[in-house]
Amino acid sequence: MSQSDTVYRPIIAPREKALSKQSLICLLQGLHDTVTTVELRNENAVTGRVEHVDAFMCVTMRNVTLKMPDGRCMRFSDFFVHGSNVRYIHIPDHINIRRTIEYNCNREKRAMEQLKKEHDLRVAAAQKKIERRQKQLAQKEAKQSTSKT
Repeated sequence: MSQSDTVYRPIIAPREKALSKQSLICLLQGLHDTVTTVELRNENAVTGRVEHVDAFMCVTMRNVTLKMPDGRCMRFSDFFVHGSNVRYIHIPDHINIRRTIEYNCNREKRAMEQLKKEHDLRVAAAQKKIERRQKQLAQKEAKQSTSKT
C-alpha cells in the first residue's frame, strides 16, 4: 500500500464522538467509501466517494463531479464540503439505514471489546512464558542440588 493509498483516520475528540452518537451523523459516517450526492446550499450538487464525515457534518470526498445549476460540471480528485454548506446528503438505496446507525453508534464499544480481547491474549501469553521460565529455573535448581549431593 503506497502512502497515497493510506486511509485517513482522524483522531476524534470526545465532544465530537458524543455529537456523532446523539444525532444522525453516525448514519452519514456509515456512508464511508460509498458514492453519493451532497446538495449544497448554493444550489450546487457534489457527487463522489465519501472519505470522511465528521461530527459537524463536514464531508471529505474523492473523485468528485461538481454540478452547477446552469448545467456546467467540474471534476475534482479531492473535495471538502463544510458542514454549514450542506443542504442534503442523499442516502443510496442499498444502505440499510437502521443497521448503519446501530453499527456506527456501537463502533467504539466494539473497538474497546477487541482491545480487551487482544490485551487478555497478550497477558495470557506472558503468563505462560513466565510459568515456563519458572519451571526451567526450578528444574535447573533441582539438577544443581542433586549434582551437589
